[in-house]
Amino acid sequence: HHPMPPAAASPLTLVAVAAAAAALTAFALRRRQRRPKPPRRDLRPKRDLVGYGSTPPAFTWPNGARLAVNFAINIEEGSEPNVLDGDSASTAALCECPSDAPPGVRDLAAESMFEYGSPGGGWRV
Repeated sequence: HHPMPPAAASPLTLVAVAAAAAALTAFALRRRQRRPKPPRRDLRPKRDLVGYGSTPPAFTWPNGARLAVNFAINIEEGSEPNVLDGDSASTAALCECPSDAPPGVRDLAAESMFEYGSPGGGWRV
């Protein structure tokens, strides 16, 4: 079984297809020329790297205070993964020191950092 050969296109059909393609290309080029691209916006944050220098702003604290104190309290709540709680591994992403404890092995450095938060450090505040 042989497939039927494709019907040969008449020269008139080929000329019509070529003319349509040329017309579409010309239309697209004219349209592109009419609409210029908008300028790129600089999305980086504006930074003042010079600062105040020798002319700082005049500022006074309320009631003539000369000292401001800010307390930032962070207490770890104990929701990190821990082998002792049945997790497959201890957390390594939330610690101040890198850990190479393999899965299933306790990471004592991570445990001690998180353990200090609630039971040890909270009462000192």
